[in-house]
Amino acid sequence: MSQYTSVFAPNLMSGQVVVVTGGGSGIGRCVAHELGALGAHVVLIGRKLEKLQTVHEEITQDGGSASFHVCDIRQEDVVKETVAAIVATHGRIDAWSTTRAGSTSRRWRPSAPRAGRR
Repeated sequence: MSQYTSVFAPNLMSGQVVVVTGGGSGIGRCVAHELGALGAHVVLIGRKLEKLQTVHEEITQDGGSASFHVCDIRQEDVVKETVAAIVATHGRIDAWSTTRAGSTSRRWRPSAPRAGRR
């Protein structure tokens, strides 16, 4: 029996393959648990293998279905390879939850004034 209860109908996502980026921690972890409790097969994406393994174990111990791929979403070629591997394994992706943004750090610099603005 799952320790996660939902306001949504049981098995609402049954049979769906849902990718969750940032699935190893924070909001992504919570989203993954919710989707797993609703019957989806959750594909966890993240950069840290240990975190993905932990969340995978939590979901499967609660009776859900999950798998995981280590992937840095800031690397386009790696993302393409990961998506291809997911489709090869599951035949499709029904939904995608992006709970981790692939930002890069840059030094702030003032922008040029816009034409017409004073």
